[in-house]
Amino acid sequence: MCFKTVANAAHQRLHEAERKGREWHDGTFTRWGKEFSSETPNHFLDGVTLWVSGEPPPTT
Repeated sequence: MCFKTVANAAHQRLHEAERKGREWHDGTFTRWGKEFSSETPNHFLDGVTLWVSGEPPPTT
C-alpha cells in the first residue's frame, strides 16, 4: 500500500464532495453553477491537478 496514493485518492474524493452542486465555473473560479452553460463552461477539475506529498504522520 502506498500512503501517498491513498491520501491522494481521499483528497480527490473530498475535493469532489466539496464541489457537489456547483461543479461548473466561469474560468475565474468566482462564479459557480450546478450545470454547464455559456456563463459557467469550465468543470472544477479542468486544469486542476491534486497531489499529496510528504510522509505519513507519526503514530502515537
